[in-house]
Amino acid sequence: MITIVLATYNRPQSLRVAIRSVLLQTVPDWRLLVIGDACDERTAAVVGAFADKRISYVNLPSRCGEQAIPNSIGMALAESEYVALLNHDDVLLADHLAQALAHLKETAGDLFVGKAAFARFSVLMADGRRNPVFSEITPADRRLADVFSVGSEIFEPCSAWVFRRQLVETVGPWHAAATLYRTPMDDWLLRVWRAGANLVQSQDITVLRMLTHYQQASSGASAYAWGHGEHEILDRLLVEMSPGGLRRAIHDRLESDAVARIPKAGFSRVFLKILGQLNPEQEWLAEQFLTPAMAEVYLRTGWDAFEQLCLLSGFDRGHAMRLALRVRTGEELPPVPDFQAMLAYARQRLVTGS
Repeated sequence: MITIVLATYNRPQSLRVAIRSVLLQTVPDWRLLVIGDACDERTAAVVGAFADKRISYVNLPSRCGEQAIPNSIGMALAESEYVALLNHDDVLLADHLAQALAHLKETAGDLFVGKAAFARFSVLMADGRRNPVFSEITPADRRLADVFSVGSEIFEPCSAWVFRRQLVETVGPWHAAATLYRTPMDDWLLRVWRAGANLVQSQDITVLRMLTHYQQASSGASAYAWGHGEHEILDRLLVEMSPGGLRRAIHDRLESDAVARIPKAGFSRVFLKILGQLNPEQEWLAEQFLTPAMAEVYLRTGWDAFEQLCLLSGFDRGHAMRLALRVRTGEELPPVPDFQAMLAYARQRLVTGS
């Protein structure tokens, strides 16, 4: 049995396709927990339309503004040996769970990370819809140590992760963005590294990462307002093509162009874009602080030089998530809710089914 945790907020069109990608999995023994971040009624309607007893929906009573708390609540509710995460705007290829479980069992691994193909933009078609263009892939042979200086982008999306529930008990939940200088994803992966977890990876693309909604942000509107049929196209492809066929089509597209691969080692200015525009002095500081030696200090002591970089540069806790949320929905990051109260609420809703 595997529990899939899907955090969502008011993106019914993409949510529908994400859930359908779970239903298409070749592994049938799963439970899907959809955790709504104080969503409107459209989300409940999407989930309810599937009428599948393996799918449960809990809508949190107040807005978190990020996936860290909904993900952590879902992880805490999971009772299965394995846990997977799924973003509401990503899709899983049909053999994602099968590959993950096979790798974890064969290697006694703790955390599986599949390879992802990224679509950051789409092109207009004759029927008025937009076709997503997959122009990037995550690198091979990633190391958890790379997160220290490169950031979690080489392990994104978290939709590519499947892990043993024991890892959650060892490492703990994702921490809220407003309590961190790093992103919650960076922070959790680095704690996984310090815990000595065994990372296993697939060389096959098993997840499609959809970032096309950020095209909307360039027009000044919130990114989540974007909706031009990209997910509907993916939905059709998932049904009509095998995972192998989709992978071949994506690789053919990548081979026809210059493939953009995310750097997997060394100091990365791409990583620091989460903080916004940096001046030359701040970039110089980053080059001094985000080094293999400082990564070793973190591994041995838990002291993170990135926090000192943020302090010296004038960035406060939650800075990166505040910037991201303004682009996604135009909101400010809400106060951190009481996690235990939220978890108790979610448990009660699962028991009562309301």
